[in-house]
Amino acid sequence: MNLAGLWRYATEDSPEFMRPEYNDSAWTTMRLPQNWFLGGLDHHGVVWYRREFRHRGHPGKYATLRFDGVDYFAEVYLNGEFLGRHSGYFEPFEFDITPTLRSGKNLLAVRVESPYEAPGLDGWYMRKKLIKGILNHHDCRPGGAWQPIGQSYNTGGIWNRIGFEEHGPVTIEHVLLRADLNARAPLLHADISLNNRNQKRRSQIEVCCTPENFEGKAYRINQPFDLPEGRSHLTIDLPVPDVIRWNPWDRGEPRLYAVSVTIEEAEFATLFGFRTVRVDEGFHWWINEEPYFPRGSNYIASQWLAETLFPDVSQGKNHPFGGHPLDQATPAKANPPTPWFERDVALAKEANLNLLRVHGHVLPPEFHEVCDRAGILVWQDFPLQWGYTDEADFQDEAERQMRAMLTLLYNHPSIIAWCCHNESPSEAPWMATQAGGHYDPAHNRDLDIQLERTARELDPTRHVHQNSGTGDGHAYQGWYVGSWHDFTDLPGAPFVSEYGAQGLPCKETLLRTFVTFGADAGYAELSRLKVWIESYKKVRASTELLMKAGMAAWNFAEKRPSLKARIEKWAMNHLMNTERSIYQHLPPAEEMPEELQRAREVWESWQFHDFQPMETFENGIGLGASLDEFIDNSQFYQSTLIQAGTEAYRLKKMDKVTGIFQFDFTDPWPAVTWSVLDYWRRPKPSYDALRRAMQPVLPCFQLPFEIEAGKALPSTFQAVNDLLTAFPHTRCEWRMENINGYIASATFTIDIPANGVSSQVQVTLPSLPAGKIRLLVTLSTPQGKGIGENLYELRAEKKRTS
Repeated sequence: MNLAGLWRYATEDSPEFMRPEYNDSAWTTMRLPQNWFLGGLDHHGVVWYRREFRHRGHPGKYATLRFDGVDYFAEVYLNGEFLGRHSGYFEPFEFDITPTLRSGKNLLAVRVESPYEAPGLDGWYMRKKLIKGILNHHDCRPGGAWQPIGQSYNTGGIWNRIGFEEHGPVTIEHVLLRADLNARAPLLHADISLNNRNQKRRSQIEVCCTPENFEGKAYRINQPFDLPEGRSHLTIDLPVPDVIRWNPWDRGEPRLYAVSVTIEEAEFATLFGFRTVRVDEGFHWWINEEPYFPRGSNYIASQWLAETLFPDVSQGKNHPFGGHPLDQATPAKANPPTPWFERDVALAKEANLNLLRVHGHVLPPEFHEVCDRAGILVWQDFPLQWGYTDEADFQDEAERQMRAMLTLLYNHPSIIAWCCHNESPSEAPWMATQAGGHYDPAHNRDLDIQLERTARELDPTRHVHQNSGTGDGHAYQGWYVGSWHDFTDLPGAPFVSEYGAQGLPCKETLLRTFVTFGADAGYAELSRLKVWIESYKKVRASTELLMKAGMAAWNFAEKRPSLKARIEKWAMNHLMNTERSIYQHLPPAEEMPEELQRAREVWESWQFHDFQPMETFENGIGLGASLDEFIDNSQFYQSTLIQAGTEAYRLKKMDKVTGIFQFDFTDPWPAVTWSVLDYWRRPKPSYDALRRAMQPVLPCFQLPFEIEAGKALPSTFQAVNDLLTAFPHTRCEWRMENINGYIASATFTIDIPANGVSSQVQVTLPSLPAGKIRLLVTLSTPQGKGIGENLYELRAEKKRTS
């Protein structure tokens, strides 16, 4: 029985609310499932939900009540009887309601608490207690990362399906599937968890493995076994001698099998794919025993997960941001079961990505099924983001939830890696300084070690990474440190799991996001305040010197791992405690002219929507003379950085770089972030830059950073190939044009090796007129088939004279 629909709710808290006879007729109603913010409730703390339903009992049947997702603490009562508690936000949980369920009228009451965590070093900044990852603390969420407002627009509520079912005495709790493709005859291992509510007896089990999206051989085993009373485990090995492997989309087809386990009346069904994954200490990847280069992006689907699953929530007329229609970008097939994820994964494939990193949170299994079918790999993070308490009870709860995440998602072939923590404080000196404290290398160290041990114990088939930011690189050259030119030094290599820069969304999105600020989204007020700030508060010469020294030390550390920790600690202690920027913190309101108070409101609203003025303006992104010009400056900078960084890394794939994940793919709410697709999935120019730079076969020109008009352009050309097919005698054609049309073109021939990088070709491009120039390049086989293309947006400037 599906219990979705209108529920009554109240934000008061009283034990009386669980009583069936309590009169809740004055309570407001909310349609569930959905996060309460999407339902019109901006609230931290406790919400009680109540719903009456009628049931027609069936003698001899058992009944189980199931919640697929409640954020965060839940207490559940049926007909006044306490059923139990649960903590967490992503894990399904259930209760036996056989003795409590009545034939006729029933009253279900649920107390949900999603609390506000007190800010400070002992709370929300560094020692959080809620395992919600980026849904609770992040620089892409409402309010940003390091101010108390960063917990705005709480994600609490009964956000996923609620219902109960009647069934026989035997239930299959879960089945964990594992392929052994290295056995003499390949095997499918099924580890089955059972619950038998009757006495011990002899029973029968059947396991079937049938091709689901292709024609092929089916496998089946049927055998007797002793079924004990209560909960038990059973392992079955099914021989699969001619099994067809699952492959990512750029290496073959994602072949899936439907696997079912049947015991008496109980049945469990899931999809499964046969594939292997291996990662060595140098972060080299092998999929199905073939070397593989992950080309990925970090993915945050939404700040409120209910809208990813239920179109009536995402498209509702009462949606706080005016709805999120899916039909414009959803693939053509009629009524896909998960249109949100279908759309986003399709956009990822169009961008030539072969992997998505689920960044700092856990998505429902529906997302992973879409990736299974699309052949998109997944790096799955556990929802720990930055600092948490080291209390023993928290570590125990984190370990329990780690097991829950792996059990929930275990069977998805798309998942190739588990990550236990994102940017743990044990490896991030900058974090304590940012929060106003002191670095402690032991902070969360034991927690991370135990979580890694737990994940490896439960899943020996996938890569387990203890902390993202240790071993893998987070390289924000051109945004937080240095210049985008520094990508030629391969910061964060060999494996880079984050790099990128913020970029403004299109004008339509900005006007929709900042609708209260008029036809320019507050641009004029931003400009006024920026001019005033720059005249009010100049950067001291000593600060500028220290900033340069800190940036130089940071870049020096990237190339010398043995000195990195000490250099980073010095840079952070001295640089971040210094007045880095005149844009970072506004002066007190009383120190500002009264006529600028409106401008201050605009500035703070943009910051609430995650815009970072310090990094924007200090990286040379100018406001320009209009909102259109500001958007163009910001988008050009972001797309240039992403293209340059991606190409620099990919050109070194054979010896120095083993994989890359750009940060990030989509906005989880209407914001200004590092995304290439905004909240409404309108692409920025950086989406197309990412699409080009992530092509399996990529033609690359290495050009000077500064282009002087009137001078010839010496450059180097190479082609990168991630496919297992070589392309000899490939024809390369380049063409240059500007607003006035054709400038020059030429062709030459190169040999492109399989899964490698071609030799260098020196190409001198002609002198260019001042202004914007487009350099287009295409690759084609001798038979004329196109295999790659690229585009460079150049800006040639006249030489400056003193």
